[in-house]
Amino acid sequence: YGLSSTGFVGAGAMAASGIIEFGYTKVVAGNYTLIRIDADNNGISDQEIRLDGVQLDLVVSDFTFG
Repeated sequence: YGLSSTGFVGAGAMAASGIIEFGYTKVVAGNYTLIRIDADNNGISDQEIRLDGVQLDLVVSDFTFG
């Protein structure tokens, strides 16, 4: 995808910013956290990774970039 630390929006909204953005959403009622990825830079999540059984407040240092 070309993810980098500059594209991390945390729990905030994504924007059509020209860079690939990613962030997260805690879903307390469902007891999971979604990692959201906007791969085409349009401000809308294209892919999600669901982490069941946890409600995490993620920070950019929780991710590794290569």
